[in-house]
Amino acid sequence: AHSLFLLEAERGNALAMHDLGRMFADGLGRDIDPDAAYEWYKKALHAFLSAEAEKSKPYIQYRIGKMFAAGLGTEQSYEWAASWFLQAVEKNHKYAQYSLGGLYYRGQGVMQSCETALELYVRSANQGNPYADYELAKMYLNGIGTQKNTEEADRYFKSAFVGFSSLEAESHDDKLQYRIGQMLYTGTGIKKDIHAAISYLEKSAKLGNVNAQYLLGKLWLETGTG
Repeated sequence: AHSLFLLEAERGNALAMHDLGRMFADGLGRDIDPDAAYEWYKKALHAFLSAEAEKSKPYIQYRIGKMFAAGLGTEQSYEWAASWFLQAVEKNHKYAQYSLGGLYYRGQGVMQSCETALELYVRSANQGNPYADYELAKMYLNGIGTQKNTEEADRYFKSAFVGFSSLEAESHDDKLQYRIGQMLYTGTGIKKDIHAAISYLEKSAKLGNVNAQYLLGKLWLETGTG
């Protein structure tokens, strides 16, 4: 993967540069090297900005916003992140809507407004983003930015579970496997199923997800398996 990403990066592929940064940051097939990670992230951000200057695209604006929000290859700035997300939101980009919603929810780079966060999450969820479904479910469950509504919370939790399952079937991502396992364990958006929860958590744990490893150990103790 490193060799292929390197070839693409040399051709100016910003996504490949970003993934090289992640490999060095997380130690994926390489030794962890924060300096190398920063340099690759910096090159990726420069490439994204150059591409955006050449032809404006909401996906690129979203990716630039993500890098400013996380401080990847640049100084962290929620204000700049919000600005870039907003440009993509104006073009109805569902993940930018979700990300900007998170900034409004936490009051990062913008004036905190749970009501605005709710509106952005709704727009994102309506375009099929299960992450937005999950956040909406929690807000309706706890009455944040809206009145408490357990029926709406349950509806959004169910939609989130279906969406996460579809994404996991395509990507086999450890974070999704952990989230699905957790929802099966707690009976959130789906009927509680300990055996199915363990199955997903085992997949996630094998990929090194520490949260899955912890919850899996807890389940083994509870069930006497493992």
